[in-house]
Amino acid sequence: MKKLQRFWIYLAMAFSISFLFASLYFFFPKSLLTIDYVLRDTLFKFRGEVEQSGNVVIVDIDDKSLAKIGHWPWSRDILANLLEKLGNAEVGLVAFDVIFAEEDNTSPHIVLKKIGIKHENVQNYDEMFVRKVMEVPTILGYQFSLEENEYSEQEIPLVPAIFIKQNAPEGMEDYITKAYGTILNIPILQDNAYSSGFVNNISSLSGVVRYLPLVVSYNNAVYPSLSLEVVRAITGERLVYLDYSPIGMKQIRVGDFTIPTNVAGHAFINYKGTSRTFQYISALDILEGKFKKEDVEGKIVLVGASAAGLLDLRATPFDSAFPGVEIHANMIDNILSGEFISVPEYADIYNLLHIITVVFLAVFTMAYAGSFFIAVAFGTLIYVDGYLLFRMLFQEGMILNILLPLSAVVFTSISVILVNNLFISRSEKQTREKIHQIESILSSILMPILIISKETKKVLYSNKYASKQYGLTIDSKDEMSIDDVYENKAQEEIINNLLENHGVVDNLEQEFITKADKKFTALLSVVPIEFGYEDAHITTVTDITKQKNVENEIRKIHNNVRESIKFASLIQGAIVPDNTTFEKFFDQYFAIWRPRDIVGGDIYFVEEISDSEVIVMVFDGAGHGVPGAFLTLLVKAISSQIMVGIKNKELSYEPNMILQYFNQGIKTMLKQEKGSTSNTGFDGGVLYYNKNENYCLFAGAKADLYVIKDGALSTIEGDRKNVGFVRTKFDQKYTTKRLEVTEETRLYMITDGIVDQEGKNDSRFSDELFEQTILENNLKDLTEQKDIINSIFDDFKQGHEQSDDMTVVGLKLTVN
Repeated sequence: MKKLQRFWIYLAMAFSISFLFASLYFFFPKSLLTIDYVLRDTLFKFRGEVEQSGNVVIVDIDDKSLAKIGHWPWSRDILANLLEKLGNAEVGLVAFDVIFAEEDNTSPHIVLKKIGIKHENVQNYDEMFVRKVMEVPTILGYQFSLEENEYSEQEIPLVPAIFIKQNAPEGMEDYITKAYGTILNIPILQDNAYSSGFVNNISSLSGVVRYLPLVVSYNNAVYPSLSLEVVRAITGERLVYLDYSPIGMKQIRVGDFTIPTNVAGHAFINYKGTSRTFQYISALDILEGKFKKEDVEGKIVLVGASAAGLLDLRATPFDSAFPGVEIHANMIDNILSGEFISVPEYADIYNLLHIITVVFLAVFTMAYAGSFFIAVAFGTLIYVDGYLLFRMLFQEGMILNILLPLSAVVFTSISVILVNNLFISRSEKQTREKIHQIESILSSILMPILIISKETKKVLYSNKYASKQYGLTIDSKDEMSIDDVYENKAQEEIINNLLENHGVVDNLEQEFITKADKKFTALLSVVPIEFGYEDAHITTVTDITKQKNVENEIRKIHNNVRESIKFASLIQGAIVPDNTTFEKFFDQYFAIWRPRDIVGGDIYFVEEISDSEVIVMVFDGAGHGVPGAFLTLLVKAISSQIMVGIKNKELSYEPNMILQYFNQGIKTMLKQEKGSTSNTGFDGGVLYYNKNENYCLFAGAKADLYVIKDGALSTIEGDRKNVGFVRTKFDQKYTTKRLEVTEETRLYMITDGIVDQEGKNDSRFSDELFEQTILENNLKDLTEQKDIINSIFDDFKQGHEQSDDMTVVGLKLTVN
């Protein structure tokens, strides 16, 4: 079959399948929506938990609270106490995902009334609760009856919001969810709260809550959900705008917030994660005062229940038992952060273009491929399309149809396979068989072979030896030309002239340069051949490149290694900190960092935690040179992870804990079990300095801290345990020691490279000489001290080579 004929067959197939699935889109059965929802839920689970804004906190009526206080409902004096505690903590706003539909039967005035005892001037728990509701900004929840029921109450909830419909076409059916009755709080509460919002959830066909109604129509008026009313309350706006498109509602605006909705005023929920993604505080802890003020101060607090016995658990994309109150928390957080997911206004156009695109891509990526590559193309299309849908959902916030495009790819793949089997002509099969026979013969020849089309210069065949020889992945299916193989055009002209004059090329010695910049000398032979239906040339090359002189090769290797080590020194130098952080926290400072070789195993870091807190670390890694440098890079990687954990308050800033984190990190990454050959680690010290509170914390692993205060030298000793190494326990503990900072406190952290240096009279530099040097010069500027230490160290060596990596860090601290 001619290529053009096959093209028209595949083009007609692409149009037909596109039309089929476009038609299915407009008549999409509701029963299939569940599958589409489930696929989208899978994307949520694949994305996992993401960070929420921290503006919403849940006060939880949990099992612990019920066990201590008693079964629900609690007496209203307890709830009044709860509100009082939150008000004293300066809560921003409280919203109840609870309905108080009946009077408190435990209230003393009701109990006395029931038994016929005088009850005037007796405590009324409902009134106590109301007073706190009036004192603390509080929004109550209530519920609508969404089905006609003759027993439903017909009370009308009063809310401060005024709803204005904009651009609603006259006569258009309003798809806003309609209510037929109410379940309100008792009047004394409903009438005295700042406001209220309905708490109805609506489940999809599969029973999973994926969206919330933000508004409900009742008695020809519009009422807000609890989530929407909370946002309206914090904005202080009374006007809420309902914006319409020609087919129904498209968004809700309140203050600076714009919330996309579907035509019925439902907003899809961009869940932040599994249950308890938001901060939960037990109601019992609030009542007993066992909470931090900053956890609720200025924040939105939702009061609801997670206890299973209170039956307020819902199914969501993440969990089958998700507290209803956290659904409202997710919705409020979506609005405050603007992180919405919604069906776009022109979703039909996007979905149709999506379907047509994947069908055409599927057809023409698989049409001319073999069975294996059809499978590869199928898997790639499914993956790429799924990834794009994932990005559109979570980065662009666009909900698009998932089921039909993926089904179209599957259907198209099956159709292409069937068409290939049904419509490829016998002559084409015979041609392919003939080519296969030639390829079988050529595959037994153990030398580089290419077959090139005379007319197009395309590579029709290549063997594995050719790819290896030319340094390229040469595949006839990639439509590669011979021009994509050779770099030298003049060389091609020589070969063409020989073919024109002699018809063949026989053992032509040439210096070849390929597109992969591979150079070699070889004997080239070119012979005409018919390959399939095409006139072609078969080419073979025999590599005759002579081996270079052994001495030159060794010199080249030596130079390469030395250059690599120099480059490694640039990399290691890049992780040594600059002076910015030192300058911010210390009046004076110096850092001496002298590797024994080009690179070394010593390293120091200075890490800012906050405007008043800094950590300085000096480490002496096992070994020096390249092995030591590799260890410093590993230590830097672990340090970065630790610092992120400290700044996020997930890890402790205590120096002993930092050494413990390093020990566990090294032993884990290097798998240092008993008997392991990866026996490496470091000695060193960690210093924490609080500039505002004028104190330091120090922990050392076979390293000490030298302190000069008021002209006197002292030493804070570290533990005699290493960090890392096979012999160190995984749960090795280290000790933190505290140092109060007074005027003119000077601190020195070193590695043993300075004190162990050999020099005069075959002696060691020693701790005593180092202590004498810093004590005698302690009143001098630290920059001058650095020069003195370097000078004394170099003078002491007296021609000896530096025996180890050497690091000294000096710091001057003053009282703020």
